[in-house]
Amino acid sequence: MGAWGHGPFDNDSAADWVYELIESNGVDAVVAALDVAASSYVEVDEGSNAIAAAEVVAAALGRPTVELPDDVVAWLTSHGASFTSVHAALATAAVDRVTNDESELLELWDEAESGEWRSAVADLRSRL
Repeated sequence: MGAWGHGPFDNDSAADWVYELIESNGVDAVVAALDVAASSYVEVDEGSNAIAAAEVVAAALGRPTVELPDDVVAWLTSHGASFTSVHAALATAAVDRVTNDESELLELWDEAESGEWRSAVADLRSRL
């Protein structure tokens, strides 16, 4: 896992996903990232993307993280109004999925003994 911090956008997977988001013309990239986390076992890249996508939903609904990248803020200016409570429910389910026992991302953060990551994800869930 190419992570340089515990924040939702502090890893290679999320950074790559943000590029996909910026190139998209709607909420499809967000929904796709959240849907992938509904699979039976969540791989690390899928989990990282789902967390980043959930942060986009939280920001679109007026509850952003302080760590929201500028290019995501700019994207939300054009697309943020498209998000609804349905997206919040999907994002909440994805966060729950990424933080359960069937998640490689959770396994890796547990191995790193990072309570900061768990705190950041708990904060995200509370904002959804």
